[in-house]
Amino acid sequence: MLDDLSFFRFNSDGASTKERIVLLLSDEWSLTAKEIYSKLEKLVKNPLSYQAVHKTLNQLITDRVISKKGRNYGLNKEWISNLKKFSENLEQKYELKNKNYSLNKNDEGQVKWVFDDTGVFCVEMAKLLGSDLGAGVKGGIGLMRHAWWPMSFKFLDFTSLAKMLTANPGGTYLIVQENTPLSRWITKQFKVFGMTGIKIGEASLKLENDLALKGDFIIETRFSEQMNKNMDEIYNKAENLEDLANLYKEYMNKTDTQTEQIEVTITKNSELSRFLQHQLLEKYFPEVENPFKK
Repeated sequence: MLDDLSFFRFNSDGASTKERIVLLLSDEWSLTAKEIYSKLEKLVKNPLSYQAVHKTLNQLITDRVISKKGRNYGLNKEWISNLKKFSENLEQKYELKNKNYSLNKNDEGQVKWVFDDTGVFCVEMAKLLGSDLGAGVKGGIGLMRHAWWPMSFKFLDFTSLAKMLTANPGGTYLIVQENTPLSRWITKQFKVFGMTGIKIGEASLKLENDLALKGDFIIETRFSEQMNKNMDEIYNKAENLEDLANLYKEYMNKTDTQTEQIEVTITKNSELSRFLQHQLLEKYFPEVENPFKK
C-alpha cells in the first residue's frame, strides 16, 4: 500500500495524473492499463476517463518514465537509476552546504546565512522556524513575495514542513504579496498541514525583502535580482509539482547559477519582533486571539 506521504500526494488536488500513475507503479510495479484506471477510479474523487489515462500512459512512455512489456506497464529502470543519481547528488550537495547553518538563540547581534539553492534554503528555514526561538509564544508570521518552496523538490521536504507547523501550536501565519498559480498551490499544501492563517495577493506589501518573525528573532531574506526574476517567471507559469519540475529543468539549463543567491539576516530583537507580530495580526488576522496584545 502507499505510505502516508505518498497517500497524501496521491489524493492532493495538486497531484497530476502522471504523478498518481508513477506512485501506483512505484507501489505495485507492474499493472495493465485497465488495472491502473480501476485503481485511480477507486482512490481519486474525480478520476479521468479511461481514454485520458491511456493517453497519459503513452506520454509517460514517450518521456521514458515508464515502459511497457506485453500488456503491463512498469517504471523505466533507466529513469529510476537517473532519479537515484539525482537524489544522491542533491543529498551530497545539501550535506555540503548544511554544515555552516546554526543559530544559538542566546547569542546577541546578527547572524548571516547565504544560500544559492532554494532546496537547502527552504529546508533550513523550516528547521529554524520549527525550533524554539524564545519570547514565550510558539508561533510565527511570514511576509513573502512568493510562498517559499524548494525548486528542486523532494517528497521528504513535506516532513520538514509538517514538523515546522506542528512545532508552532501558537499559530503560524503567512501573508503573500503575489497571487500566482504556484503560490496558490503551495498555500493549499500549507493548509493541509495545519497552517493557522494565510492571506495571498496582498499587493500593497511591495516587499523588497521577505520577512519572518518568530520568538525573539527577525529573519530577513533577500533574493538576488536574478533569482527574483526566475522565481517570478516560474511562479506565474507553474500550477503543480509537475510544472515546477519541468520549468526548473528549463531554467537550470539556461541560467548562470552563480548569479543566484539568497541572503538571510537573522537579528535578535524580542521587543521589535513581538511588536511587529502584534501589528500584523491586528491588521491581517483580526479575527484570531492575539497573543501579543497587552
